[in-house]
Amino acid sequence: MRDIEMIHGIMKQADDTRWHGYDALRALMMILGVFFQACYSYSVNFPGYVNDPGSSKAFDATLLILHAFRMPTFFAMAGFFTCLVIGKKGPENWLRDRTRRILLPFLVCYVFFTPLMTLLTGRLSGHASPGDLFAAVADMFVGKSQLYHFWFLYFLFSYSLIWYIFRKYAPQALLDADAHLSPSVQRHAGSPARLVLAGTLISFALMMNERSGFISYSPFLIPKIRVFVYFLFFFYAGTLMFRARNALHATYRAWPKMLLAAVPLAILYVVCVFSLQSGKASSWWWLADLSDTALCWVML
Repeated sequence: MRDIEMIHGIMKQADDTRWHGYDALRALMMILGVFFQACYSYSVNFPGYVNDPGSSKAFDATLLILHAFRMPTFFAMAGFFTCLVIGKKGPENWLRDRTRRILLPFLVCYVFFTPLMTLLTGRLSGHASPGDLFAAVADMFVGKSQLYHFWFLYFLFSYSLIWYIFRKYAPQALLDADAHLSPSVQRHAGSPARLVLAGTLISFALMMNERSGFISYSPFLIPKIRVFVYFLFFFYAGTLMFRARNALHATYRAWPKMLLAAVPLAILYVVCVFSLQSGKASSWWWLADLSDTALCWVML
């Protein structure tokens, strides 16, 4: 019972610690995002809107490896900082802050930029007409228009709203069950392999129906439930990381071993996905999915 009260109290306590490592990690993921998007133009099996004649499967491999851990890392950090900011500002002020910083920019981008991006991508594909702009605007109002890169803001605000509703209105039994998980994470923090194994198995179960070796994006107002829940799990994992943060130092110190383990996992993952795409080993989807999620958690 004391553990439960302690974990509930963490959500109300201010924490003035500046997590410089997480700031650096967030910046690194953003820089990798620029490189990630640029790789599409040189990819063979994941072509972008503009493709260079010098395409190479080396860029396919780069895309696969970055895709495995980059967005899950973003959502895990979002969950971590959610608890941190709630502790400083309180849930209501935090939700107002999320509305101003995430929801409003998303709505502006959705209304003004989504139709223009639809027209631009159509022109790059060589089959655009002036009427496409009006069709894109019409699709926007009925929720059929793509969100493009703004899907991340949409998912992030949705997860923030879900977390707020959960903390404020969930039955006490669910809150107690949630509170019990943090001491469990703390007990296993000295063995990073256990945390990686648990995260890998849960993530693998969530993406089993993909059977492609990677989780697909869902850039629409009505997303695929599987994709939405997959990234929601990483957001929730981030909240657990914050609440068990004082016991995770052993995990952080294991980063050289994790990075070393990531090398064979990345090679196995790329080989499996390439085999799936070539049709030579269509039954290997489970190994591709498993190596994807394992690589994700080792890098995370």
